[in-house]
Amino acid sequence: MDTLAEGRPKAGPPGGDRRGAERRTCVLQMRYQTIPGRGRPRRSWRKGFCLNCSAEGLLLQIPQLLPPGTGLRLEICLPARSAVVACAARVRWNEITAPTPQPGDPYRHGAVFTAITPEGRAALETLASTAPRARPPRTPRS
Repeated sequence: MDTLAEGRPKAGPPGGDRRGAERRTCVLQMRYQTIPGRGRPRRSWRKGFCLNCSAEGLLLQIPQLLPPGTGLRLEICLPARSAVVACAARVRWNEITAPTPQPGDPYRHGAVFTAITPEGRAALETLASTAPRARPPRTPRS
């Protein structure tokens, strides 16, 4: 059974699944950095994966647990175009994916875009619509 970081069973995004945009499965390498705020210092860039995306947000798999409300700077690699989509997002929810979490284990996070260019959004949607479904590799340790 999936559980939230607080030990509660995961029931999906808070308030149920209220997405207004269709999610598309894709596995893209990315790097992220937390945005300073409310006592949180800027952190160095770390590696992770984007597992799916929509016009509104992303599902991220990263090696650290971030609380809801955490702001992120993201650079998502688009391999077919040898390009990077730079954007900002805010964590909406988190989920522990291992039965007994260990340091460096992957955590899943739902995040909503707070800043992305129309071109970046279109590039992610185009790639996701043509990407084959794949199982993500283990999140690299930073």
